[in-house]
Amino acid sequence: MVKNAKYIVLSVCAFPLIITLGAWLQLRSKPPQTIEQVERLINSELPSGASKPQVEAFLDTHGIIHSEYVDYEVARPDLETDLQNKKLKGKTHCIKHYIFASTPNRERMSAFRSDIQIMFYFDDADNLVDYVTKAVKDGP
Repeated sequence: MVKNAKYIVLSVCAFPLIITLGAWLQLRSKPPQTIEQVERLINSELPSGASKPQVEAFLDTHGIIHSEYVDYEVARPDLETDLQNKKLKGKTHCIKHYIFASTPNRERMSAFRSDIQIMFYFDDADNLVDYVTKAVKDGP
């Protein structure tokens, strides 16, 4: 009888701790999961002209995987289609570097995996010129 009482008391005490831990895990920072969430987050936390360290800290804080800081000239052929984005119109001449970032897109349940890719473009003073987001579908 005493053994059962110990287990009951232990269970009653442990239950609130487990609930609190679960809530904490849900509320901790996790990557945004839709393009709209990504863009809203970037627009609210990264000012126009943000520095390279600010962008890297933003990505790290939100658990968004990203590349190193890359010289644009090295990857120019691979980025030509991205630079045709209307958001970058009139800004392409000052793009000198970029950071590529990616986070899972969980907007829809699907047989295909979909990632949200973000390209952050920087000028020669290492300030953010602009960014472009897009969803890219992979296989299952």
